[in-house]
Parts: sequence; C-alpha cells; structure tokens
Amino acid sequence: MLVEELETLRESILSLELDPLRAAIRGQEVPHDFPHELVYKCLVAGIRYHDGFAVELRGKSIHQSLERAFNARDIMSNRLPEMENPEDIPYCFWHPDVPSQETLRQLLKAHPTLFIRYKVGRACAAGGYVKLYKELDLLPDVAIAEEAHDSLPASKGIHDIVMGTRNLYRVMDDYNLCLFDEPQVGAFLNGDTCVRSALDKRQPVHHEIFPPPFDITEDWCLAADGKRPEERPIPSDILSLLYAPLPRQLPSVEKDILILMAAFTGNIDRYVRLRRPRPINGEMQCIVRGIYHNTFFAKWCYEQPDLAVLQKFVHARFIMNDDLSWLNNDRPFSKEDVPRIIWYPQTANRTTYLELLRLIPELKQLVAQALVVSDSPAAFARLEPEITPEIYAEIMSEARSDAFQEFLHQRLSKEEEEELAEWMELPHDIHDSPQGTHFG
Repeated sequence: MLVEELETLRESILSLELDPLRAAIRGQEVPHDFPHELVYKCLVAGIRYHDGFAVELRGKSIHQSLERAFNARDIMSNRLPEMENPEDIPYCFWHPDVPSQETLRQLLKAHPTLFIRYKVGRACAAGGYVKLYKELDLLPDVAIAEEAHDSLPASKGIHDIVMGTRNLYRVMDDYNLCLFDEPQVGAFLNGDTCVRSALDKRQPVHHEIFPPPFDITEDWCLAADGKRPEERPIPSDILSLLYAPLPRQLPSVEKDILILMAAFTGNIDRYVRLRRPRPINGEMQCIVRGIYHNTFFAKWCYEQPDLAVLQKFVHARFIMNDDLSWLNNDRPFSKEDVPRIIWYPQTANRTTYLELLRLIPELKQLVAQALVVSDSPAAFARLEPEITPEIYAEIMSEARSDAFQEFLHQRLSKEEEEELAEWMELPHDIHDSPQGTHFG
C-alpha cells in the first residue's frame, strides 16, 4: 500500500467511533450504521468468534463478507449452512475453530468442487485429520504443508506426507483467496501461507490501522484491544534469519521484518524471494533506502513496472554515480523526475550536477544545494541561486568554504539571517520543505 493510499484510508477512519467497533468485535452489540469498510471487518470478527452474534443481519444482503462469516461460523460449529452461490462460501473455515471430520465430509458432499477439496485439505492440516486428507487425493500443496507444520505435532502425519513428495506445488493463494489458475510445480515453503498461529496474532482496532498482508478471514485480524504489531518483540528464530542464509524450506515465521531488511540493505536475492504480492507497511520506504545505498538494487528496481513510482529515487542513485544516460530523448524530464536528495550517501562530480542543470534547467535550486554539499563554491556562485532555507541550512550546518558564507552575507540582511537561523531550529521533513519561501 502506497503512502497516499494509507493516508486516504486513515483519514476516512478518523471520524469513526472506536467503542462501537470494539463492542462488535467482542460480540456484544451490532453497529447501528455501516459508514466504512472497517465496520464490516469488525462485525465479521465478532461473528466468527461469537456463535449466534448478529444473526438478525443474516440474509439481508448488507455485505457479502457478513454472509461468508455466518457460513464460516456455522461450519466451525459443525452445522452445514445453505450456500447456493459460490460467493457465499468462505475461504477459511478453520479459524478460530476447526470443524469435525464429519462436518467436512458433509461439506464435500454438498459442494464437490476442486476449491472445496483444497479448503477441506487445509482444514485437515489444521485439525490433524490424516485419514480424510488421504481420501482427498490432492497435489502436495505448500499451503497445506505450512498449515500442517504450524499445527505440529497434531498434524505430523499430513506434514510428513506432503513434505515427503518429490515436488511441492503452489495451489492455494492466500493473498487473493483463490486457487492459482495453474498449480506451480517446484514450490517451496516461503511464508506465503496465513497459518492459524498468524491469525491468532490480532491487531487492536485503532485510527492508525494498517491492513495486514493476508485477510483470509476477512476481518483484518482485528481485536478489541492488545498490542499493535509494531509493539511486539521480534522472535529469536526470526532474528537469526537476519544474519543467516535463508533455508530452502523457510520455517513458518512472520517474515515481514525479513522483507523490510532485505529491501533496506538492497539485497536483491533475498528481497525477490521474500516479497509479497503487495507492499507491506514500511516496505516502500525501505526500498528507497536500498536504492540510495545499492546501485545494483537500484538498477533492478528501475526495471520493475510495479516499482515505477520509485524511479525518481533510482535517478538520484544514477546521478550520484555520475550516470545521466537515463536522460534520453524518449520523453521530456522535469524536476518531478528527481527527488529532494541527490547527494547522499555520496556526492556526484561537480560536472555531473552542472550537466544535470543544463538538461533540466528547473533543477537550479536543487543543483545549487548539491554544489554546497560537494563544496564547490565557485560553481555555486555562478548559478546565483535564491537563498532558500534549505540552502542556508546546508551552508551553515557543516564546515564549508568561507566563500559560501561570504555569498550569504552579501545578499542577506541581518533580519533575514536571523529568520533563517530560527527556521533551522525547527524540525523539518525533507519531503515537505517550504518551497514557497525565498530570500535574496
């Protein structure tokens, strides 16, 4: 999820009262209105965890996810619901409770589809139903293997059957709640399954919520209270994987921290293996850091269509490498194609910055700031830049050539210098600088 999308989501949540949502999650009270998707998520959580809750809403076509939640609760309570349409059938009916083998057999008889067979196989892995699993005659699916591994020792029989095969397949897609169009042979365990222990880790409903990478229960793993994901300690088995080679069969771990660190350090192999289909919280920021510090990672990102939004940061890395070959004649370039920082973690050659200015004249102020960082006072003075707060701060924050300060003193009054010095004392976001303020 991009920053803009997350901000839009959170702005729309701010007006919601949280106490009614917590009451819905606890199965205590049905909300009076449904102004936001989050209300349905909370209600789904309440329905799945509290048998008999909100049954007055059943069949009223308020939201399809509610019908699936009612049906999942029925199955987990060993009742077989009437599900006439495919969209009525829940993806997950093995959390928070696992139905009995008899209920699963009845479900198979009522809905003898391939999709249901794999879902039943998944429920078998959660419940340790080896006999029923063998009857299903399924491909050795990594999702079932990971679910069985998560349910050890009860599911050791199923785990051994699946892992004992020559090839594993990717059949169930927990990200998109479906089966893959074509089973992918040669798969391996990679933490791409939403196992029951992951569903047990709930996030408290709050105004700064972040949608989880999986939503197989359609409730965002919401809880009425508890610790937010970022507040929980990192397990030792995950920490050890930060400095050790990844095993071919990755254990069932919360791999988000591994994804973030792979992106942060620009480790292409680890990142490509671990990344999820959609960015997780903080991932895009970590990718930007990796781009700035690793040229090869930057080049790889440059060639990924789904990372096109980050191309301007790749341009910065190329600039610092004295490479302007990306400025071709295929399209016009503007200051929007270059980020605010083009001199860290290393500066480019002075001639590179000047050539960049020749090719994109509207980058004058940014190039001037880069020339300050690269300690090139003569080239800086020839540009005659406006003395913005950013340029003033860059000159005054570190030991620079005296020529820079002389340039300032010739163009600023005492009052203007005092105002700029006061601005330096304030906290600033480099992505939100006061571009409309100029002196000189």
